[in-house]
Amino acid sequence: MKDLVDFARKNPGAKVGIHGRSAVGYISMVVLNRAEKAGFIDVPMDSDAKIVPAILGGHVPVATPAFPAVKSLYEAKKVKVLALLIEKRADFAPEIPTFVELGYKLTSFPYLGIFAPKGTPDEVAKKVDEAVRKIVAEPDFQAKINSLGIQLNYQDTATFEKSHVRYREAYRVFFKEEGLVK
Repeated sequence: MKDLVDFARKNPGAKVGIHGRSAVGYISMVVLNRAEKAGFIDVPMDSDAKIVPAILGGHVPVATPAFPAVKSLYEAKKVKVLALLIEKRADFAPEIPTFVELGYKLTSFPYLGIFAPKGTPDEVAKKVDEAVRKIVAEPDFQAKINSLGIQLNYQDTATFEKSHVRYREAYRVFFKEEGLVK
C-alpha cells in the first residue's frame, strides 16, 4: 500500500476505478486519501466488468473491484491485490492483508443479506434464518464459497439487523462529511 500512496503523491490526480460513490470501495479510497493525502481522483464505473479491463488496460492504476472478479487474475499473477476491504484476513487468501490491518479505519464492510418486506411474519423470518444458518454451516457450501473468493460471515437476524443499523448510521455520517447528503 505504501507503494500505491507514493505513486499517488508523485502522480497528482491518479485515477482509481470505483463502483460509484455509494460503494465501500469509494469509502475506502476516501479514507486512504484523507489519511495519506494521496490525491486520488475517483472514476465511477458501473460494474466489475468495466473496472477489470480498465485495470488490465492501464486506464486506471488502481481500482476496487470485488475479489471474485479478479481472483483468477490474482492467481495467474496478472494483478496485484494490495488489500481486502474486510475486517479480518480472508480464509480464501490469508496472504493478503486487510485495509484495517494496514492501519486504515473502515466503519462498514461489504456485506450481503437476505431482506424481506416489512410486515413479514416473524415465523417466516425464523424459518429463513434457520435454513440459511444450516446451509452456511455445511462444509461443502463453505468450501464452494471460499473457492469463489467470498468470505462468509453469517449473522442471525437480530445480529444482522444491529449491524445493518450501525452501517447505515456510519454511511450517513460519512456521506454527510463528504457533502453528498444534508
